Amino acid sequence: MKFPFQYSCRGGGGLLGLLATACCTSLTVQAQPSTLPYADYWRTDGPIRAAAATNGILYIGGDFTYVGPASGSAGVWDTATQSARPFPILQSLNSQVLSVVHTAVSDGAGGWFLGGQFNTAIVGISNLVHVTADGGLDTAFKPNPDQPVRALLLSGNRLYVGGDFNNIGGADNAGLAIVDPASGKPISFRVQVNGSVEAFSLDGTTLYLGGSFNNILTFTGPNRVYNFRRNIAALDVNTLAFTPWSSDPTLGVAGTDVRSIAVVGSVVYVGGSFTQAGNKPRRSIAALNNTTGDATSWNPNPQDSIRSDPYVNTLFAETSGLFVGGNFTAIGSRNRTNVAQLLLAGVGQATATFSADTDKPVFQIARSEKGSLVIAGKFSTIAGQAHRGLAKLSGTPLAVETDGPLFSQLQPITFYQQFGVETYAADRGLEVVGGDFLSFGGASRMHVAALSLDTGVATSWDPGVIAPPNTLNIVTALAVGRATLDDLIYIGGSFTNVGGAPRRSAAAVRRADGVVTSFDPNVLNNAQVTCIATAGSQVYLGGTFSLVGGQQRQNLAEVNNATGVPTDWAPNPSGRVESIAATTNSVYFGGSFFGLSGIVGANNENYLAGVNLSVPPKLLPGFAPHADAAVRKLVLEGGELYVGGDFSLIGGQSRNRVAILDPETGSEGQLLDATIPANSSRVLAIQPAGAYVYIAGTFTSLGGENRARVASINPDLGVASSWNPGVDADVNILLLADDKLIVAGNFTRMGLRGLNPFGTSVGTFAQQYLAAFDARPGLSSFKIDSTGKPQITYRDGIGRGTSVEVQYEDALGNAGWKTLKSDDITGGHDPAVDSAGSSSAQRFYRIVVK
Repeated sequence: MKFPFQYSCRGGGGLLGLLATACCTSLTVQAQPSTLPYADYWRTDGPIRAAAATNGILYIGGDFTYVGPASGSAGVWDTATQSARPFPILQSLNSQVLSVVHTAVSDGAGGWFLGGQFNTAIVGISNLVHVTADGGLDTAFKPNPDQPVRALLLSGNRLYVGGDFNNIGGADNAGLAIVDPASGKPISFRVQVNGSVEAFSLDGTTLYLGGSFNNILTFTGPNRVYNFRRNIAALDVNTLAFTPWSSDPTLGVAGTDVRSIAVVGSVVYVGGSFTQAGNKPRRSIAALNNTTGDATSWNPNPQDSIRSDPYVNTLFAETSGLFVGGNFTAIGSRNRTNVAQLLLAGVGQATATFSADTDKPVFQIARSEKGSLVIAGKFSTIAGQAHRGLAKLSGTPLAVETDGPLFSQLQPITFYQQFGVETYAADRGLEVVGGDFLSFGGASRMHVAALSLDTGVATSWDPGVIAPPNTLNIVTALAVGRATLDDLIYIGGSFTNVGGAPRRSAAAVRRADGVVTSFDPNVLNNAQVTCIATAGSQVYLGGTFSLVGGQQRQNLAEVNNATGVPTDWAPNPSGRVESIAATTNSVYFGGSFFGLSGIVGANNENYLAGVNLSVPPKLLPGFAPHADAAVRKLVLEGGELYVGGDFSLIGGQSRNRVAILDPETGSEGQLLDATIPANSSRVLAIQPAGAYVYIAGTFTSLGGENRARVASINPDLGVASSWNPGVDADVNILLLADDKLIVAGNFTRMGLRGLNPFGTSVGTFAQQYLAAFDARPGLSSFKIDSTGKPQITYRDGIGRGTSVEVQYEDALGNAGWKTLKSDDITGGHDPAVDSAGSSSAQRFYRIVVK
């Protein structure tokens, strides 16, 4: 039996098939929603400023040092296979702005409980989830706290939950709950904490809990008991009654809290943000007697030379001492930044042998299963070494491990720039990391990377581009070319080293393995190469520079594609060149220049010029577009020159920021008035595609519609299509390759809508610097109408100038598909309904997108 509607595999001919029986009535067919990118494409940790594609590979360049999957805010490292994997549940949350994991605990059977803030996640699941050993979501576990979860502790058949919530599992428990780890239902223990619970520590039958509160209300039948406790309390887990134990109430001065608790013998160590504890002045850390609640003489007294309020986030106790992490610059009478080991004896002096200063706060300290000390936080350096968010220390004295694959696979891309890695847990050979980040399990890549266009996953291609400290716009140009027998990737920007070899602002590496070649233009004098184009045996470099290969070349140069040695061709534009479009006979270039000193007879060739490849160079006859402001992007395609920039007049016409010109005359070749407002907006990227032109830059309005920085427009009508991704920062790149539209730039959010595209909009989601969209011709629906005829509705998506065929096969078994209707969609449909053939109840239909 044939299934009525089924996608077939895409074969060598690039076909997408769809089957339909005549008895079916409708089907929505959307290979990719028009404004939603592929979820599995890898992202970077910094802006993307250049891209090129060939042979199924996308090459990107920019200011990034990491590329990784959109894993969401937690991941698992498998120590046996030395591989990283995301939690699918959190990966699906990555489309949500609010996705932070504050705490994780093993379920003892290979799975994990994860608590945090993801309350817009999946229908029926919020803020607290149970992930099974196979990585799946335990849908039977649905406590659904209504606010963030900040602390978890599993003991036997009880899961202790702390946080900011007021309701959990349908019960009005506030701040604290004990739930069944199988069902997530609270046990019959009703409690209301008038604040937040942030920390647990279980000592025998006593559960210590810390946070920010000053009263805990418990209920026994109709009776209620007020337990006045400030920021720390002790619960008897057998009787479920709070013990009389407490510390000095002044611990609970407004704005203070307890963030971590560690019990050693008869002493309860507490860390947080406070100034008094146990009847004594104590700053952010104290040792309390477990019987009286009084503070002992132990007093490390952390200080902060940068800010007046040092705080302690985590305590990890061992017989050799107490490890402390937080935000401070001195503790225990020694200079220690954010992490220290304190002696348990005496006044709590910091040990002399442990020193692992970090540049940003520490949030958790723990031990791995193999005994290494794990430090987690927001830092990017620890003990003088680069480790972002997570590091392991081992040996005597402890030293930072440098060969742990886990830590080259982690990149806490922080959306809010507040936290980083907040939690670490290890069990059964698995290490879980959670926090406020977007990617886990990627790879380090210095400013250039290669991704599979099909999967979006990074390849092993890794030449590495190095620039001096604090350099911006490190890689700003990429181009595909060929020299001798090698396919090459040409790289331009502001760098000093590529692939381990000295290269100034321009280099070439082999496409096959990333090995740097002998191509060395040596671009100097405050140089930046912003654009590269290849044609024949030559490479064209544009940007801001004055020396190429030791010869005077101002802002534009033609060099040999194998050696980088400049030719005699030298138009010498007076200012920055930002885009080049080259053919075997001529070169078009745009930028912010005023005139060409290397061309005799040049007159008012400002911002955009066309020059032939003669020596000396000459202006292209008749090409005189005379733009009135900077040109930032040129695309030569289909016999037309697409131009974007800052201008409002070009080719003799009033055109705001974008135009289509005749490459022979520089006049309007096709009507395109995007009506981008004449303010500070600019167009930085253009990509023609079938019936539409895709435009990106800094604008917030295009074609009379609100469009945040990226949009498509019908060039004949000058109206924006419904395609509307909406991003929060500049888009630098539009690239069409292998049925993918690549959008890249400076953005970190996508989905902005409405009249205020600068503001936060409900429904926005994280999309870090890179997005890939399905660029195949779009079908919105296929159905059999009441008369039995098949009908197709096209969506107005990208449209690649291809065709759609309706084919049929007799249901009686006659072999072979026959074409009923072939529709050329070069002109696009916006949207249109088409019908095909006569009615028949004895046919199977198939739509083939070519």
